[in-house]
Amino acid sequence: MIRSLFPTPVKFSELTQQTDLLQQEVKDLLLCGYNDELRSGINGQRIDITNDLMETGKAEHITQLLTEIQKNIFLFCTEINIKPQYITQSWININPKNSINKRHSHPGSVLSGAYYIKYPSDADSPIGFYRSREFSDYGWNTQSLEENINLQSTFIYTPKENDLLIFPSFLEHDVWPNKSDYERISLSFNTMP
Repeated sequence: MIRSLFPTPVKFSELTQQTDLLQQEVKDLLLCGYNDELRSGINGQRIDITNDLMETGKAEHITQLLTEIQKNIFLFCTEINIKPQYITQSWININPKNSINKRHSHPGSVLSGAYYIKYPSDADSPIGFYRSREFSDYGWNTQSLEENINLQSTFIYTPKENDLLIFPSFLEHDVWPNKSDYERISLSFNTMP
């Protein structure tokens, strides 16, 4: 008998949010000075979504989006049979041309994710997911005789607007350089029970 041990569940969904309203809200927040330096990124901006920000009424559409994301998180938890998870942190990444997010994970949380508010068609800026380095250090990623996702150490996903990804916080990931002249905008989050 062969069993796959330690599978990594990742949920890919498409929401139906009005991304044009979300994009305008992000622009308005930036004009009001709600921005910070990206922590895992280079050459981008970040807006931390705090209770204080949501109470101002300036993030109405973002608040609605977070409610929809929370519903999807609960559904994912049910599907993979884990305790209900709640969003504890969320932030918006604004990535102009050539901006990236370095390879990282999200310690101190259970699930993490990204929702794509704006993804220019010419961005060519996928998100990459990576197995532990030991997987490739021992050569497992080179042993397959044919295409086999179980033996890959990298999974590359090219998102589009309204895509929602939910994944275990330990899963290392990065975002490749934005090749578009237009910004790529995403909302990221972490959860805890």
